Amino acid sequence: MPEISPYPQLRPGVKLKKNDANILIYDFRMALHDLIHPSHAFVLSLCTGAYSCDQIKFLVKETYQLTQEEAAEFVDSILLKNQRFLSKLPGVSNNHASLDPSQFLFKTDESERSPALGEKLKTPLGINLSVSMQCNFRCKYCYQLTTANHSEALDYNRTLEIIDEAAAWGVVYVGITGGEPTIYPGWINLIKKVTENGMTPIFTTNGKVIGMQPELAGKLSEFGLEEITVSLDSHIPDIHHSMTQTTNTFAHVVKGIRTLAASGIRTSVKCVLTPDNINSIEGFLDFVVALGVKEIGITSMQMGAPGSNANSVDGIQPDEFHKVVDIVSHKKSQYADICDIHPPRDSSCQWSQEGWYPCGGLFTGMSIFPSGYVSVCDKLGTVEEFIYGNVYEAGLQEIWEGERFQQLRSRAVDPEFIDADCTRCEKLPICRTSCFVDSFIKSGNYYAKHPNCSGPFA
Repeated sequence: MPEISPYPQLRPGVKLKKNDANILIYDFRMALHDLIHPSHAFVLSLCTGAYSCDQIKFLVKETYQLTQEEAAEFVDSILLKNQRFLSKLPGVSNNHASLDPSQFLFKTDESERSPALGEKLKTPLGINLSVSMQCNFRCKYCYQLTTANHSEALDYNRTLEIIDEAAAWGVVYVGITGGEPTIYPGWINLIKKVTENGMTPIFTTNGKVIGMQPELAGKLSEFGLEEITVSLDSHIPDIHHSMTQTTNTFAHVVKGIRTLAASGIRTSVKCVLTPDNINSIEGFLDFVVALGVKEIGITSMQMGAPGSNANSVDGIQPDEFHKVVDIVSHKKSQYADICDIHPPRDSSCQWSQEGWYPCGGLFTGMSIFPSGYVSVCDKLGTVEEFIYGNVYEAGLQEIWEGERFQQLRSRAVDPEFIDADCTRCEKLPICRTSCFVDSFIKSGNYYAKHPNCSGPFA
């Protein structure tokens, strides 16, 4: 049986929010979510790292008038079921002290149920706004389509309206991306708008603009931005400039990271593993930890939009990959008390019954492009059959509930379109053949079985 910390605590990225008759628990950084009963949310809201398991059981016992044995069994079952949302680090961090357990003390209609696997949520967890495809970097591994119309941008006023719509509808997070979002006029006001509406902004940048204008870090903190991700792939300037195909940007990016970390914003660094930087990862991790960041993610290159740079870049060999995993895992242990480091996942490994990676685009989010088109994924904004609306023609809810989206979701389980193996797999209702882009790049068919899948699974 998995062991739970004596002082259980939710991970820093985990949020709890009322959603109809249930409570939504989610961690946007790890792409995890679930709908749980309010009583379960009450227990988890006490997992701040400040209370021991015994103290939590006592509070639950008194609140719900249970026996000591009933309370112990109830709490243990909830902690075990939700351990993916709990930190594995020991100690008392009190990182969720702001949660108010009393907000989850309400009666709910027990006839209301959480959506089954494969059912579309009434409201997407998040929307992703690709405000512009313009970028001041030209990264070799970029998964966006570089031949897209880079002069096109989402209308600023319409974007503000979309954020208001999302908040009124119950969306919990808004991604602001591109391209490079910091070169979109008014980008910082979009973040302010998101936080003022009570939603969580998801923001990833290459850091150059913030490094050149360090006062922006203070504004972002003032506007309520709690977390930010900066892309940096090497601590060696020449390698950085080669991978981003830029000149004289390294110092600005580093200054941006250091300034953001010093501002109190939880700063993460994302590094894409390629043949260019594979031999310098150890030094890179030491360098980035010293900048004061709270999290580092080393990721494998991923396939991109059809026609993008990512699909023509050489990958790394399996023996090289496993060597990097060992190095990163060692550094993860070394810096466990000050920085959360994630080794790369082997993107070439065969999926199994327990380890498979469904695409959530059909269930949990909307990707909105500079053209106004809405798609299931930020790699599919130019593929007509995956576009199911336009924000210049309809509102978010109308698009989400529209016939075109329903047809797309149905097509992803239709035997006439999908692989025969997928039709025999019990995971199809949620998987929907998984990543459409990966399948297309390998086979030329968006609905083919994923190239890594070893199913069907019974």
